[in-house]
Amino acid sequence: MAQAEGDSLGAWPLKAEDVIDALISHEERSKQDIHLVPSENAPTMFSRLPYLMDMYNRYFFNEQRSPSAWNFNGARGVADLETDLTVPLLKELTGARYVNVRPVSGLQAMLMILMAAGGGAGSHILTVSPRDGGHYATKGLATELGLHVHEIAVKDLAQLDIAEVEKQLEKWPVRLIYLDQSSGLFPFAVAPLAELVKRCDPSIHIHVDTSHWLGLILGGVIPNPLAEGASSFGGSTHKTFPGPQKAIIGTNEAAVSLRLKLMQHYLISSHHFGASASLGIALLEFKEHGQAYSRGILRNARYMASCLDRYGFKVAGKELGYTGGHQVWTSSEPIGVPAYEAGERLYRIGIHVNVLSSLPGFEEPVIRLGLNEFTRLGAEDKHVAVLADIMFRAIVQTGSEAELRDEVSRLRRCLPDHYGQGIFDERLLEKYSLLAERIGADLLGEVGG
Repeated sequence: MAQAEGDSLGAWPLKAEDVIDALISHEERSKQDIHLVPSENAPTMFSRLPYLMDMYNRYFFNEQRSPSAWNFNGARGVADLETDLTVPLLKELTGARYVNVRPVSGLQAMLMILMAAGGGAGSHILTVSPRDGGHYATKGLATELGLHVHEIAVKDLAQLDIAEVEKQLEKWPVRLIYLDQSSGLFPFAVAPLAELVKRCDPSIHIHVDTSHWLGLILGGVIPNPLAEGASSFGGSTHKTFPGPQKAIIGTNEAAVSLRLKLMQHYLISSHHFGASASLGIALLEFKEHGQAYSRGILRNARYMASCLDRYGFKVAGKELGYTGGHQVWTSSEPIGVPAYEAGERLYRIGIHVNVLSSLPGFEEPVIRLGLNEFTRLGAEDKHVAVLADIMFRAIVQTGSEAELRDEVSRLRRCLPDHYGQGIFDERLLEKYSLLAERIGADLLGEVGG
């Protein structure tokens, strides 16, 4: 079959051997590389098990476990992994009376909120502009739904201009305030906004997209939006929270929960039940390790920022303590290397970073780092110091790429990666080993016949 014009220039089609080789190569490299992309994390192998098992293929709709509502029976035997594990732990850790685990991604959670709380076509909402760290898709998605979108005024990286917001509320009949921070060094303070809304129009729905902040909220490092007065919060579960690529929404309002369920009926067929079970396991692990892990993220991010500052990088937020979360924003221009070239040099030695064309406070492209996955793997101050030194030498090209790659690999291998192991005793370890062996045997059986 001829390759269509405009398709990828790589060899096509790949053979089975190419597929296996690619998977092996990526997996081997993943054990040697260091990932500093704020939007990614590394769930434990225990929490990933549902993706390899039969439950991954099954639908589950009967959340109430009604005897007459088992229209799909495939997940019936493991339904309690969602109803008696994931949902109760989410309620406990989020403090929300109602949680929704149906969204399969952060964008789908965004769509559900826009449809459930936006007021419908012709209504007015407030969102954060991408130039102030808001998500690139929020305005476009809301506009496609017929909503009129107005931007929230932000100053000093993450301070909502409450006076300007009040003017917006006086000017427009706003139904929803959607606080999103795709790029944020410090979380928005929700309480002053909630006080304003309570005074101006208590019917306005405040939703906080916590995709980047979820792990830090559940770990108690930053305030819970519900406790601060938000109507709902949620987002993806694979950034500061080390879970599967999925999303959740939490609220204390029964009417909001009901509207979300009405929306999900039309928006979501399969909510990826395997991912829901994976999330439950990740929550079980987080309950054991989450507080220490979340504190470690903040400590490591601030230390990384201070190290890069000493090496001559331009680092955002210095006067405010650099960062209040997992992200560090830095420009390599002051040391003579453009950000995109710096990112490429880091990639060649096994360090993965974001390079964005712009971030608040920068005119030039910026390196956006996240210390979440590095911390999840057990990194402490000493590891951060070594990593910052390697990054500097790689960008200014002192030392060969081969030597630097070897240093990165050694650093990655020395991380303790004990997260999640505290929930295992000797008996559970034996069961886990038997399960892993069974999965391996099934895989070999499928291939070998």
